Amino acid sequence: MLKNITGIGRGYDLPGDHALTGMPAPDVPLADGGTLDERCRDGRTVLVTAGAAPAGFDERLAVAAPGCPGPSLLVRPDGYVAWAADMQCDH
Repeated sequence: MLKNITGIGRGYDLPGDHALTGMPAPDVPLADGGTLDERCRDGRTVLVTAGAAPAGFDERLAVAAPGCPGPSLLVRPDGYVAWAADMQCDH
């Protein structure tokens, strides 16, 4: 089991059906060999996805490719998951 990046086990009641939504983000490995914990240190929201980064959000959003297997995540600057979905990896 992965540790979460906040060290806190309490969650928020956020909309969404995925078990990680509203919970502290797990420190998932990333495709570049780094970890989500490392990527969250600059205070931006982090989108972990195998897809393309959305245009126009570079200053507020960091994008990271997940290591596989792993979920797609949108992680708030406080380390909590705002959105999550299971995904299939092609890399």
